[in-house]
Amino acid sequence: MQTTNASRADFIWVQNKMALQKHLKWENVNPTTQRINHLEFERELGHKGRLLDYLHQTYGVGGFKYMQPSYRMWKVNERTEFLKQTMNVVETTVASKPFQPWIAKIPFKDNGAGIRLLLTNAELNDFVVQQKGKSKSKQRVIVQKYLKSPLLTADGKKFDLRVYFLIASIDPLIVLYHDGYLRVALDVYDLNVNGTGSKRGHLTNANVQKKNNRENYDRLKESTRREFNTIAPLLHGINNLDTIRCSIQKALVDVLRATRKPIKNSAKHCPKCFSLLGADFMVDDTSDNNVFISEVQSGPGLPTSTATTKTFFTKMLPQVVDIVNELDTKRKKQIPVWPIEKMGDFFPILHDPILHNEDWNNESREELMSACK
Repeated sequence: MQTTNASRADFIWVQNKMALQKHLKWENVNPTTQRINHLEFERELGHKGRLLDYLHQTYGVGGFKYMQPSYRMWKVNERTEFLKQTMNVVETTVASKPFQPWIAKIPFKDNGAGIRLLLTNAELNDFVVQQKGKSKSKQRVIVQKYLKSPLLTADGKKFDLRVYFLIASIDPLIVLYHDGYLRVALDVYDLNVNGTGSKRGHLTNANVQKKNNRENYDRLKESTRREFNTIAPLLHGINNLDTIRCSIQKALVDVLRATRKPIKNSAKHCPKCFSLLGADFMVDDTSDNNVFISEVQSGPGLPTSTATTKTFFTKMLPQVVDIVNELDTKRKKQIPVWPIEKMGDFFPILHDPILHNEDWNNESREELMSACK
């Protein structure tokens, strides 16, 4: 039975968490009956700057191996390290010291907004000069090493992997992974080409593709979203879908390790809340096919504008509801919620029966990595 009164609803699904708070404050959530598809502090994962803060606290600056080195310009030590690496920018063009491109991001913006490509010597030099001259209060920007040699599609286009992970339960902590799809650029990838129009070759976000050439996007949009398994023939050596999936799952577990505190704190007002989050990964074009996470999406879009995404979400979203309902039924019967019997196409990547347990050893984590066995 549907209701327009949020305080009476047992199950609430809203795309925008902020919109929810207009109808139901966290402190007014019924902790025994209400299930909401957001965690109170999930934005700590989805905000680029806050996520980077947790990663740096846990693994050290530049120490998280599943992310390209990233620096916050409003942190003196990180800005100093970035400026040290880009010292004498002009000299980096010599053959013995190849040029390293970067990408700058506004930490609180999403959908491709606020991104600046620093792909040439002149662009990087201008950015360095700006950072040296600006006051600390005006430097709310993250700069990240640009992956120069990403794995490309068979037709020479850059892509990233949008995958999903479901925090199905906070206590006990249960997290499940789901394959996603490829987000593919419209233009052929060329590191030597820059400019407003060429962003289509570097950024896979749909908004960026639309803004630069809406007519072209409408004509070719089906090619910008491709099934996850289409990456298989692109991989090198002994690598296959399972090796990529395994690396992604390990990266997500390490992100969860770093952001354990906000996840745990979300149980205070809504212990039955759950959250479907997105994460974007790039794969490098090396024999190892390393994966690098670019960002986590809290409240990710659920687009049905292409055949690939429509089929994907039509199948996945009912599985999310099935999982959440199973957990709720077990709680009402006062029986163990783990293991989950009906997971659909999700893979379990984390189960911790003790909410306050800080000891996640590799052995227990590996046992839950279905693709890593």
